[in-house]
Amino acid sequence: MGVLTLSILALILTQLPAFAQAIDTDQPVTMKMLSSSPQPGERGVQATLGGSQQSGSSNSQGVSVQLIAAHTTNSGDLVRFDADYTLARYKQVETAPWFKVQDDMVLQNVYLHLFKKRWAAEGAAYYRRDPIVGLNHRAFAQVGLGYQFANTAKFKLLAGGSFALGQQSRQEYGSQAVRAVAFTDSLVLRLGKTTSLEQSMLYHIDVSNADDKTYTLSASLLSQITKHAGLKVAFKRQYDTLVPQGVPGLQSAITVGLTIGFQPSHVHVASPKP
Repeated sequence: MGVLTLSILALILTQLPAFAQAIDTDQPVTMKMLSSSPQPGERGVQATLGGSQQSGSSNSQGVSVQLIAAHTTNSGDLVRFDADYTLARYKQVETAPWFKVQDDMVLQNVYLHLFKKRWAAEGAAYYRRDPIVGLNHRAFAQVGLGYQFANTAKFKLLAGGSFALGQQSRQEYGSQAVRAVAFTDSLVLRLGKTTSLEQSMLYHIDVSNADDKTYTLSASLLSQITKHAGLKVAFKRQYDTLVPQGVPGLQSAITVGLTIGFQPSHVHVASPKP
């Protein structure tokens, strides 16, 4: 069953750059919605609430909540917190009981420091819960090193490796340590004056259990419609190898949303260079 979730409300608060505008600075790119990170010395918060409802031959309900808080220091270091929660229920006929088809939460805190030239150091704390795929919780701290292959107004690309250490609990495997090598990449491509594409991936292979692999792939197409409004189409794919028997390890979701953005009049966003 494919589920299309329509995000119906998005509000951008204090000092976040205008929606989908490129910023030409030395600030490193990082995970998810990269071009919306604030400029040095600024901070911002973005909240998104979405919902879906379907009735007829079958019935479904869904809700999604997303929060992003980011701060960039005067030296260009980026501190960012992300929270995502999604819940969806389904029943085949009116008289049948509801059952959950999605109930996942992700919390993530990232600190990114850019060295001279193109190297960057990253530290992150991460928490995920997804009982539908048998994951009671997965929590870890991660440190690594990345390299900026491109950093222009039109194209930004950062990729790197890291090591994660933590703990997880899965319904059919019990409590396990997380000792994983990780690969991350982050990309922003400006397709036009008002449109940009953003992509990120986090891939883990556990060094103590080679059968434990997981990855999250996210991509977003953002297009500015008016000065303060835009359209966002997002795709997310999550994969786990250690899932209960009969449960697919691969999950995909599409979100279509309207974004409304504001910035204070004293904030000046640099125009992209040709």
